[in-house]
Amino acid sequence: VEVDRPFRQGESLTVLLNPEEWSDRLEEDRFDNNRVSVVAGLGPDVQLAPGGGLDDYDFSISASDIEIPQMWILQVRVYNHGTRDAAMVPIRVENEAGRKLMDAIPLVQGQGLGVAAFPAGYLWRPGGTLTFTVNPEDAKGSYPERNRDNNVTTFTLP
Repeated sequence: VEVDRPFRQGESLTVLLNPEEWSDRLEEDRFDNNRVSVVAGLGPDVQLAPGGGLDDYDFSISASDIEIPQMWILQVRVYNHGTRDAAMVPIRVENEAGRKLMDAIPLVQGQGLGVAAFPAGYLWRPGGTLTFTVNPEDAKGSYPERNRDNNVTTFTLP
């Protein structure tokens, strides 16, 4: 079953097969055994590779990875030095006046990168400075991360 983001340790997932309330369901004698719930984590027989872990994410952002493809639009490249892909990685952009934009990078590949573009007219002030924070610790949907020291950068608008 494909999911739109990785599950975090302890997060619950319920799978329902042939739900009784569906109009196109298959007829069967018992529907009570068609549901299973599991909690994300390592199975009893699964061993992690040395140095690996469930929190194997390490995002980074740099001012050199921010571009302006057209007026009012910011394009950002975010890197993940960890080994696991991450979906909908939160990013906060803030100007000097304290105005904020919260968005997400749709996918940042493990040992790779993710790219997203954001309309930033609300924050735009010629010559102003924007602060970018990828995977802010206090953001909804943030990922556990070993190193947050490289998650913040500033960018000066033209």
